[in-house]
Amino acid sequence: MAQRKSTTTETHLQYLIRIVKTRDDNECWYWPFGKTGNRYGAVVTPKPHRKQLKAHKLAFKIRYGHWPKPCGLHKCDNHPCFNPRHIFEGTNKDNTEDMIRKGRQAPPRYGVANNLAKVNPEIVKMIRQEYSAGGITQHKLGEKYGISQNAVHAMIARKSWANVS
Repeated sequence: MAQRKSTTTETHLQYLIRIVKTRDDNECWYWPFGKTGNRYGAVVTPKPHRKQLKAHKLAFKIRYGHWPKPCGLHKCDNHPCFNPRHIFEGTNKDNTEDMIRKGRQAPPRYGVANNLAKVNPEIVKMIRQEYSAGGITQHKLGEKYGISQNAVHAMIARKSWANVS
């Protein structure tokens, strides 16, 4: 069903309220007005408070009586959509897992599978051996191998590269 833009006398907020209260379908509702940098529909509240809200979160609030907590996530993966049926509550972690499950983001890679890794299992073993032998600080090891002291500490404490013995 095609959506029509608001009339000149209807504000964007009034338009959103009217659509949420009168439409009851499962189609994506595309926000026809201003959008955020991430392409989410944007609604600016009236003066004097003038606040920018995301259309999908405001539509959820209007339909269900509360803000999506902690986040309002799209089932349809369509940022301009503001159909409250397409919004579900979840955490940032839920959002990341949803993206990975739907193939929109690669799963996190650890160890040598991470192409940004600066070390490999052999270097991790050398760092641990040099540190346990004594005479060198974690800071100096970090400088030697081009990594931070925190990274060295995590390796020694087996908080990272725990699978390397």
